[in-house]
Amino acid sequence: MSHDRLEHLRKLNRTRFKRHTGIPRNIRRDGTRPEPARTLQEGVPTVTDGDTLVIRGVKVRLHGIDVPESTQQCLRTGKTYGCGREAASALADLVRNKTVTCIRKDTDRYGRLVGVCTVGGTEVNR
Repeated sequence: MSHDRLEHLRKLNRTRFKRHTGIPRNIRRDGTRPEPARTLQEGVPTVTDGDTLVIRGVKVRLHGIDVPESTQQCLRTGKTYGCGREAASALADLVRNKTVTCIRKDTDRYGRLVGVCTVGGTEVNR
């Protein structure tokens, strides 16, 4: 086998190994992520749940926010209520018919932009 052919097979094998490691491509070998580009997403959003907006077709998860899922039920004074729906409704009230500006902080494992968003100078993530 020629040296060039052997080198080609080695490169191919290394590429295959990288593809099948199960490590997302945006994670470095040392386990850190590169600093994401500071993407700006701006527009009037729709709310999908209490911590996710869609702005111009781009899903934006609110950085540092974890709320119940839309269908999740919780207990309050011994009674069950739709806490997930309540969280989504509160976010919708905050951003309804307003321009929201989000700056990318990260990208989650599903490829969604994770950002800090503001509406009228008020940070939505707080």
